[in-house]
Amino acid sequence: IEAALEGRGMKATEFIERATHLAEETWVPANGARVVAKAWTDAVFRQRLLALYAFQVLPINFAGLGLIILGIAFMVAEAFMPSFGALGIGGVIAFVVGSIILMDTDVEGYTIAWPLIAGVAVVSAVFFFAVVVMALKARRRDVVSGREEMIGAIGEALENFKEAGRVRVHSEEWQAQSNVALKRGQKVKVMALEGLVLKVEPFNPEGK
Repeated sequence: IEAALEGRGMKATEFIERATHLAEETWVPANGARVVAKAWTDAVFRQRLLALYAFQVLPINFAGLGLIILGIAFMVAEAFMPSFGALGIGGVIAFVVGSIILMDTDVEGYTIAWPLIAGVAVVSAVFFFAVVVMALKARRRDVVSGREEMIGAIGEALENFKEAGRVRVHSEEWQAQSNVALKRGQKVKVMALEGLVLKVEPFNPEGK
């Protein structure tokens, strides 16, 4: 054996020492006996050993497992990247399909319980439906910021002026222009916004 190994350019001594170590220290019945003894006396170790064996023999369909992971990823992504429920609903569908085909066997007791699948699917679907409804309601609300929000806003003149002066709108001071003389404290209505200058006119609450 040594001559054959040396003929192939392998260090025979090192190989034989490694093989001898494995045969004498690792591949021996004593190690198996130690595992059995520890499993007999240590309940936690026994449970872990049985769990590892059970996971090894479970007829898992990796396509189903992949769909479950993908579905969970989509549902988590919906929370960070709102897509009006598209990612969430897609995640629910992937999760349900993955759960159905997860166990690649017809043996009773190996499949995931239908009530569990249905419960998770319904709760998730209701949650994402509520998210979509709230998002649509938010889109229908009046604009509360930006240029559109300023038009029609009511403010107050901070000084007596005609043509140019200062007004306060939404607790902010603005430069304003008016074709009508305004008095300090008089209510004004914003008619237009040109750059950072408001076009205002006296506000008449009666509309006269």
